Amino acid sequence: REPRRALMQRLLLPRCLVVLVTRPAGACAGSIHCTRVNEVRTRWSSAALYHPVRRYQSRSSPRMSYSRCAFITDVEGNLDYFAKCVEQSTVLEYDSEKRITLKPDDIFVFGGDVCDKGPGDIRLVKTMVDVKKRYPEQVFLIMGNRDINKLRVATELTASAIEDSTIVEDQGYPYWVPQDKRVTYQSYLEGLGGMSKNNLSNRLKWILNHTMGADGAFERRRMELEAVLGSTKAEHVTDEMVVESYQQQVKVEGPDPFFLEYLQLGQLAHVQGNTLFTHGAVTKTNIGTVPGDDKVHDTVQGWVQALNAWYHKEVAAYCVDPYSGGQTRARAADRLMDYGLPGGNEGRTVVYASFLEGGNGAHLPADVV
Repeated sequence: REPRRALMQRLLLPRCLVVLVTRPAGACAGSIHCTRVNEVRTRWSSAALYHPVRRYQSRSSPRMSYSRCAFITDVEGNLDYFAKCVEQSTVLEYDSEKRITLKPDDIFVFGGDVCDKGPGDIRLVKTMVDVKKRYPEQVFLIMGNRDINKLRVATELTASAIEDSTIVEDQGYPYWVPQDKRVTYQSYLEGLGGMSKNNLSNRLKWILNHTMGADGAFERRRMELEAVLGSTKAEHVTDEMVVESYQQQVKVEGPDPFFLEYLQLGQLAHVQGNTLFTHGAVTKTNIGTVPGDDKVHDTVQGWVQALNAWYHKEVAAYCVDPYSGGQTRARAADRLMDYGLPGGNEGRTVVYASFLEGGNGAHLPADVV
């Protein structure tokens, strides 16, 4: 079937099934095309995709031993939707403590973009961290653009970011947004009434609304903090508390850097038997490539291993030096932050990529495969 919002592609490699996960602008769900699968059961939603693969038998890899796979992606802070997926799932279950459980022969792949569009970011991220730590060999967290870009907060949401005129007046940032559509921090402040509005709260609102595609996330975070703290403290959730929550979630030396831990447990791609999972897409431009490496890998396993190793190296570099570099390309892990952006790594990224051409799916050229 080819649903209208089909966002998956079947890439035919010799004796290899590849599942490509992507969500171009304006789309919310994906479709999967599978071969060599005895039974596929799919439930569709306008928010994300729930796709358990039943009795999957690999014809080329005898190491494939799991019986079922639960796949969910792009929940984007929608806690209620995620809970409904789990409740309907035959793979995932909640225990008496509302923690996700898996049977020994099942796996769970999360396809990325855990946050930004709903009031459940904190709880969803902590759920992913918890289930990954309890089932390290059965749970795989694929990182999306909305996940990776949270590393930017460490250098962009600081006192120097509102005190340094070169940062405030930088007309080239965000550099990945076309100039005719770009809203700079300075122009944002002018719209609010001028430099008197230059504070960390407005800085964060600008970051979320105009550089992360998360319009309204500031108030949704306030709502979630109210829910987490309980009704007796709801009225005490100030702008400063919202700002601090974003800072603390990726603070290396912080008491609860839950989002940083989520990133540390994640990866850019995962191979399970004959299936490859990515957040974006494999294209003729990015296939086999790893940032900073001129080599084009010619095997899926070798490529994924090298790509994930590079990812973890970048996250480790951030942990060593998370605060220097401002919003320049000189900051630690900037190559990873760039990799998750439109056109990142000169277009060679599996995070922000699409297999669509003119709105229709396109297979890779035979010579590329």
